[in-house]
Amino acid sequence: MDYKQLEAFEALLKYGTYSKAAKAIYISQPAMTVRIQSLEKFLDIPLFKRNGHKYTLTVAGTVFSNYVRDIFNLHKESLQAINELKGFDFG
Repeated sequence: MDYKQLEAFEALLKYGTYSKAAKAIYISQPAMTVRIQSLEKFLDIPLFKRNGHKYTLTVAGTVFSNYVRDIFNLHKESLQAINELKGFDFG
């Protein structure tokens, strides 16, 4: 599992379609499909179900989405913490 797969997961969750999600994160639709499929293969469980042209979360996807949100929040917080340290002399 890698950051790009999590980014694709979050985009599909937000936008509901592969084409809109792919466009939002500046990748092709086939690349988007590969990222989601490889994430689901890694986890060995479906995260999305198709409703017409839209994708919604499965129960596993709902559980996983909470952790993905935490991962992205921690990533953002870590970058903010590092940026706050810039300019300090720890010598």
